[in-house]
Amino acid sequence: MSVPGIVNTACVEIPEVILSIMDLSRMEVISRALGDPYRLRIFEAIKREHSWLSCTAIIHMFDLAPSTISHHLKHLKDAHLLISEKEGRSMRYLINSVVLEEYAGSLSPDGVSSCFQNKQS
Repeated sequence: MSVPGIVNTACVEIPEVILSIMDLSRMEVISRALGDPYRLRIFEAIKREHSWLSCTAIIHMFDLAPSTISHHLKHLKDAHLLISEKEGRSMRYLINSVVLEEYAGSLSPDGVSSCFQNKQS
């Protein structure tokens, strides 16, 4: 059953007002990217650096094939969680703090409540 102002996703009804903070499809892409344990560990390793981290350094941190690391980095980059930059023949990565803060804000109770307040005003 469809109710105006409610979006039904995976048997959970979410008020459309919540979606104004961050588009639901964008949240899904980010959630899927962070949902893999290796991607989450790679993301955390880059975040801990507080600066650029080279692909070579990431490869040395994990017991995974370089192609697998590249695959995981692509998912994080496609979700716009990472900023990449070519450095010589290698790539380096930095956390996209704007997207991360927007995503975290969309998940926080304060982000939801402020969204409701803006809608009622």
